[in-house]
Amino acid sequence: MSSQKEKTGPRLQSKALSRDRATETYEHILDASEEIVIEHGGRELTLEAAARAAGLSKGGVLYHFPSKAALIQAMLTRLIARFETDLQSIAEEDGAPEACLTAYVQATFRADERDKRMGAALLAVLAEDPALLKPLRAFYQRRFEALRSPGMRFDRAATVMLAVEGLFMLELLGLSYLSTSEREELERTLLAVASGSGTGHDV
Repeated sequence: MSSQKEKTGPRLQSKALSRDRATETYEHILDASEEIVIEHGGRELTLEAAARAAGLSKGGVLYHFPSKAALIQAMLTRLIARFETDLQSIAEEDGAPEACLTAYVQATFRADERDKRMGAALLAVLAEDPALLKPLRAFYQRRFEALRSPGMRFDRAATVMLAVEGLFMLELLGLSYLSTSEREELERTLLAVASGSGTGHDV
């Protein structure tokens, strides 16, 4: 019996180590792909380019991502996950019933510049293949479901969310001409509306 345990122990450790290495490689490929997209644009991302940037063979990339579409979807999924982690962290700190909505305003207004640059670069690629939008569709489905939560005024919540999304998209495209002070005032206004404390002029 003890001999069997001795054999099983190292085998399990080896499997765990293999999983850790696979996860590490997976994340490394995504990091390298992000650099390509940010520095050169989404259209320059290929499996070959990702392999070169990651210091791997193309086969090494194909093991994790069987196609460019799979790689782009994984990048988008990770980008969304980072945003939702920030969202949850801010909401947990608040604890108020409207925390989910105010957190959405804060997380969007304070989005990491690197992530915004990557999002902008991916837009052109996503537009070419609507199937790649699957992770984004799932994200917005969750967001709209959250607007219908008990105790949430849908009209107010939807107004805030759509205003935030509109500004975010303008900024991704480089089409926002708000000054820093105007942007800060807009954030205060939307936070006030989100929390139900007024229009923001008295904040």
